[in-house]
Amino acid sequence: MDRVTTGLQYGSANVSYAILRLTGLPVFRHGMVFSLPGLDFQVAPECSGIHSSLALLMITLIGAYLYLRSGWSRLALILLTVPIALIKNAVRIAVLALLGAYVDRIYIDGPLHHRYGGLVFSVLGAILFVLALAGLQYIERRLVRSYKGQARRTDKTGLSPAYSDVGRN
Repeated sequence: MDRVTTGLQYGSANVSYAILRLTGLPVFRHGMVFSLPGLDFQVAPECSGIHSSLALLMITLIGAYLYLRSGWSRLALILLTVPIALIKNAVRIAVLALLGAYVDRIYIDGPLHHRYGGLVFSVLGAILFVLALAGLQYIERRLVRSYKGQARRTDKTGLSPAYSDVGRN
């Protein structure tokens, strides 16, 4: 479990650094320590998001079983749990850092960080999960329609129309 936590910690730090760089604001990173103007902070192991990631994984397993038909789409949704968890956690780190640096330092040690932040930012994870699930359902429907259309176009020989004339003159 320590390896998973460390992986999520480093992954979240990498993605949050990318998000902070995209804002155009000055940010410096040395390992897990970030420096913004007026604020230095560390992405600690507690910031890995392991608990919310496990909850998301359980929801994903149930959702994949209930709402997807094919094994490949179920596996794809399960694998998408990792980037969804990393993005959700990185947004949380970046938002709290920006609020702490540019609004008020209370955001670093306040209730949004320690008490309510998990719930607030889990909404983002839920939205990303629903979008991924809907996208995979759409792909499954398209593939089923395509397969049914292909089956209708074959004649009694079992060949597609392009090959059904072969041998006939």
